[in-house]
Amino acid sequence: MKKKNKLVSISSAIVLTLAGCAASAANALPHETAPSSTVVVSKPKTVKYSLMDTLNKHKAAQTMLKKHELRIKKLMTNEIKIRAALKKVKKYAGQTWYVFSGATPRGWDCSGLVRWTYEQVGVELEHRANAQANSGEKVKHPIPGDVVAFYHKGSKRSFHVGVYLGNGKMIHAYRHGMRTVIQPVKEVVKENWGARVTYTRILPQLQN
Repeated sequence: MKKKNKLVSISSAIVLTLAGCAASAANALPHETAPSSTVVVSKPKTVKYSLMDTLNKHKAAQTMLKKHELRIKKLMTNEIKIRAALKKVKKYAGQTWYVFSGATPRGWDCSGLVRWTYEQVGVELEHRANAQANSGEKVKHPIPGDVVAFYHKGSKRSFHVGVYLGNGKMIHAYRHGMRTVIQPVKEVVKENWGARVTYTRILPQLQN
């Protein structure tokens, strides 16, 4: 009987010891996990990098906006200058005679008229029709100020140029014995046996 009671006491002691160990382990477990300082440190880094990215994106957007504003301003300036130049040259329609190699309102040939017109906006063009036809960007849809160039069929060299005024019309110094004239582009094509026409933009404008 004494042996039995002794075994029970020993068993109870073992159970209590194991329970105590388990409780100690349970209490120690939170302290053995990743320290809270790791989480605290990571948060400021994330916030810092996110803020820097936002600031950099904001600066990049401001730079792009400024470039866009400067480009729009330049295009508007070009358009204002070209309109003023066209207003000037139109005054000589029916007035200035065709003069070979001339390049002033006292007398000009086709490329001389174009050269003078662009001098009014601060652009110097060669006094040759083919050179003027290739002095800028070829475009399919003309706007006022574009150079209108004509080519005989099968030829790559322009034989005549003028300045586009809009609404299908151009101003040009046509030929000997004629004064400066405003005329539909289609008429000039017809009068020159169906010549091929190109349009060249010397200066970009807002209405591109």
